[in-house]
Amino acid sequence: MESAGSFAVWLLPWRWRRSWWARNTFGPDPRSYLELARAILRHDWAMVINAYWSALYPWLLAAALGVVKPSLRWEFPRSARLVFPYVSGCYCGL
Repeated sequence: MESAGSFAVWLLPWRWRRSWWARNTFGPDPRSYLELARAILRHDWAMVINAYWSALYPWLLAAALGVVKPSLRWEFPRSARLVFPYVSGCYCGL
């Protein structure tokens, strides 16, 4: 159990720096998740319901974007920071 704690102590700062370095890296997957989050915010359920993309991540992203409401220019960098606790929890197995 001690090794898992030390791994998390090392991983969280590394993940935070990684999210800063890649804040403007925009691939097809993040784009699709942002589109799904926008569809949730505008109640476009036909687009939201699908069997391909994860269900939890777009909902968390939509909740974060609904609260912060960043401009289009800052939507992706802010979303990378807003979901940091979610990604960190997945890495640490919480």
